[in-house]
Formats: sequence, C-alpha cells, structure tokens
Amino acid sequence: MRHAVLLATALSLSALLAGGCVDDGLEAAELAVAGTPDELAVLRFLNDDSTTFAVLDTQVKLDRRAAQNLVAHRDGGDPFDSIDEVDAIAYVGPTALQKLVDFARAGDWVRDDELFGTFDGVDFTMAEARAAIALVNTASAATLKDGVRLDARAVRSILDARPVLTMTELAGLYYVGTAMMTRLRAHVATPTSCDDAALVAGLHAVADGLWLTSESDYPLEVVAWPGQAAAGASAASMLRLLGLPSTTPVRVGSFDRMMTRLGYSNDEVAVAALRAFLTGNLTELRVYEVGLIQVHDYVVGTSRCGGLVGIAAISIET
Repeated sequence: MRHAVLLATALSLSALLAGGCVDDGLEAAELAVAGTPDELAVLRFLNDDSTTFAVLDTQVKLDRRAAQNLVAHRDGGDPFDSIDEVDAIAYVGPTALQKLVDFARAGDWVRDDELFGTFDGVDFTMAEARAAIALVNTASAATLKDGVRLDARAVRSILDARPVLTMTELAGLYYVGTAMMTRLRAHVATPTSCDDAALVAGLHAVADGLWLTSESDYPLEVVAWPGQAAAGASAASMLRLLGLPSTTPVRVGSFDRMMTRLGYSNDEVAVAALRAFLTGNLTELRVYEVGLIQVHDYVVGTSRCGGLVGIAAISIET
C-alpha cells in the first residue's frame, strides 16, 4: 500500500493546466498516485450500490455524462480497482476527481483509525500515514533531526527525495528503516485521549515556513481554542472569541480562495499538504477576514475534541 502527499496535490497541479471535468488526455500518473487513502475512499464510494447516478449528479455535482459513465461501468460488472481506471472514464478529469475525493473524504469512506499499511515493520493508520507524508515533505531539516529525532543521514535522504509521494517510497529511502519509521510514527501518532495538542503540533509541521502575501508578507501562525468549536460558527461569535467589539468589520471568506492566495507565494506541494491536513483533520472549516487595512485572516475548523483550531495571518489591504 502507498500514500501520496495528497491525491489533491496532483489534482491541483493538473487543474492549473486543464480546468474542466471533461477528460483532457493527461496521464493518470499526473492526476493521482495509486494506493493512497484518498484513492481507497473514492473506490469504496464508487463501488458501493448506494452511489447512484442521482448521488453523483446532484450531490457530488459531476458532469452528467461522467456520472452516467461511472455508474454504467460499475453496474456492467466491472468494479473500479484503481484511480487510473476511474480517470480513464470518459468525461472524468481533474475537476471530477477532486470532487470525488472531497465527497468520499467527507463521507468517511476510510476511517482515520483504520490500518493503512505496514512499512518497514511499523503499522500506520490512515491519519498517521497522511501526517507522516505531510511532515517529511514540509518540515525543516532541523525539525526532522531534532524534533522527530531522525538520523542525519535519513534526513538528508528525505530532503534529496522530496516530494516523497508514498509511504512505500519513504520506507525505501536510504537510511530510513524500522527505527526511523518508528520515530516518525511516534511523532505523528494519533493520541489515545482527546487532546488537541498532537493536532496542533501536526499543524505546526505543515504550516511552518508558509507566508501569506498581500501588500506585505506575513507568516502563517497556528491558532487553537480548546473546547471552543461553537465560537467558529458565525462571524459574531468569532469576534466575541477574539475579544473584539461587535462593530469590528468582518467578512466571511472562501477556503478555496485562501488556499489559492497561499499558492501565490509558497511551494504548491507545501500548500497542498496544508490543505490536506486542514480538510483531513478539521470539519466545518470557515474563513474570517477581520478588520480593515490590516486584516487578520483566520482559517478555523472543529477538531475531534471539540476545539477550534486553524491558521491565521495578516493581510495589508489599502
């Protein structure tokens, strides 16, 4: 089994080149990496009898021709075995694949606590595999060496190989063996009790070094309010949480637009890893733009522990 930084990573790159849901002739390898949790979620979703044309058409919002072709393929006695097979269906392209990934993820077609695979003798759950790949692709050499406690030779091997797309690729790198995989798993391990500390640490790993560019550049910061998930439900409650007057200007922004803005000044793989972490670990993601001229941007969501967690930065808008 393998794990990509994120199926959507490749999808977002392809979407820059193509941009419709009609098959554009791109190679499947450009769109997805086989054996990822995202691939498994999509395959389970598409192969389930409850996934009808109506679901694909009205809920996933695929092109009607793509929806018809997907259902006809499955109902013709040929269940989908790979994301390549899905991509080969007429009228299925980057946009359709992204919609399928998002919908399958939201429907819990794979569980975070489900075993993803064993690599160098070390078991990784779905969540741990996602976090491990995000970590090795975005963390600094110092973080990998001093924070994760990887051997210096393993760190160099990882840095030279970036982007590392799968857990199998990671396990196959020089000087990355059982001991190093054990340390990686310990660093990203799902907490046994409901504690946002591990989530926040993981978010730091993927957000560190990213900047938001406006008329000035400001680094991303991680924000967390334990037990305060309800405060993110509206602009008014968010202002109360921040201790600001109710008259403070605040706009509700778009998550996709914020990710696009981050893509202007940061590495695409790093932004995709951040997007994957946020969407994979938080629900009810919202964007609030607070203030005028010096605008404080917040991307926050609800953690499994009921906390409000996310990222923040400043935009200068004159």
